Amino acid sequence: MGQEIDRLAPDESGIWAPVLSPALQANLQMLAWLGSAFIAHRLALPARVNPWPIAATPAWFALPVMLLVALHGMTHLSHVFEDWGWLVWPLALVLHGVMLRRLDAGTPQRWWSWVHSGGVWLLVLLGGNLLLWAVQQAQLHHTSWASVIVLVSSIGVLLGLSRAAWFDPASTARTRWPLQPFALAYLWRAAVPVAVAVALGCLGIALHSNGNAHPLPYVPLLNPTDLSVALGLGACALWLLRLRQSSLPLPALARHPKLPFALVAIGFVAINTVWLRVAHQFAGVPWNARSLFESFLVQAGYSILWTLIALGLMVLAHRRQARALWMGGVALLGATVLKLFLIDLSNRGGSERIVVFIAVGVLMLVVGYFAPIPPPAAAPQEAKEPKEVLP
Repeated sequence: MGQEIDRLAPDESGIWAPVLSPALQANLQMLAWLGSAFIAHRLALPARVNPWPIAATPAWFALPVMLLVALHGMTHLSHVFEDWGWLVWPLALVLHGVMLRRLDAGTPQRWWSWVHSGGVWLLVLLGGNLLLWAVQQAQLHHTSWASVIVLVSSIGVLLGLSRAAWFDPASTARTRWPLQPFALAYLWRAAVPVAVAVALGCLGIALHSNGNAHPLPYVPLLNPTDLSVALGLGACALWLLRLRQSSLPLPALARHPKLPFALVAIGFVAINTVWLRVAHQFAGVPWNARSLFESFLVQAGYSILWTLIALGLMVLAHRRQARALWMGGVALLGATVLKLFLIDLSNRGGSERIVVFIAVGVLMLVVGYFAPIPPPAAAPQEAKEPKEVLP
């Protein structure tokens, strides 16, 4: 079959050339491998009287073959569904899924869970490649829609892996294939790269997108960039929360106490970039690092924004009696004061500087009145042994 797929024939000038295009050859070779593996795997099924385990070997390599063909299509074609790929890929995925389901009925290999995780990554690659092609066809690659569409698709995958029922051991979904034996492979190993990609995608879009949502007008906080970043960080937080509350045997990294601070840091950067887009869209500040840094409007807005964030943190810390959170607000407030003297004072504009200093000073007074430092946590009292009474 492989020789027929690679068959050569003379063209009009007498030069021997492949009958089929390279893309179609790769698709047919993948389908031929999966088809032969599908036929062979039946001899290894545990339901047989005398199963032949080695017959499942081609099925074990089905996923690597599909990943190689997918990467080849992503790098050499407009999209992976060219040259009958729209028909070959669904057939390949169905054959792979049926083989996976049948072989899971037996005793899976130690590394078999990686095949389940890799299947999720393969679907993400195929879907992302098709979306990128759609963005190019719609000529949206110069707008924020290009990055937002790909990010939202990844968010959809992460939300799908964050369903509450999938983390509940007593739910119907957890007692069925494939989660019943491979919940950790899907909810942790498969979801980790997707969550990291979503978090880094939120950071990248927040830093690089100027908010251009043509043909829609720019509306602060209600534009594709800000909405997708907020949705992405919310999806990451939801997945991490449900993961930590589950009974899955997670590695120590998943429950590290400082892991959520990465999302907090990305969220802080994202909030700051909202003001940059506002200044660019409404005040005409050029969208480049030097112009934004040298703009007095941008710096003044940052001073007020940081003070408002610090005020919110300290008020929340005061209500919850969280001294550590209150100290975080104080640190941000100290950074604001330091920026006022090092950056804002060096900018031009006398009356504008006065207004900014007054605004920040008033907010500091509000902080001191409504959010004083919470008392330190009371040390646990040691149980006192009852004194022995002398007769």
